[in-house]
Amino acid sequence: MTAISLGATPVTSATVPAKPPRKSPFERFLDALYESRMRQASREMNRHLHLVPADVLEKAGFTLPKNDPFAH
Repeated sequence: MTAISLGATPVTSATVPAKPPRKSPFERFLDALYESRMRQASREMNRHLHLVPADVLEKAGFTLPKNDPFAH
């Protein structure tokens, strides 16, 4: 066997950035489930937002989006 040296420095663990550990399929499933439930909760709150008095929303610091169909 022949060894050839090209003057390159050897690759060490200090020069290669460490990859973050990969999430397990179960953990990815739980993350996706969490995100979908948060989107569903947001949709439900927006659906019933017209039932909350405007002064209560202002006290809470909530502002309606510009393209909101419920904005008066």
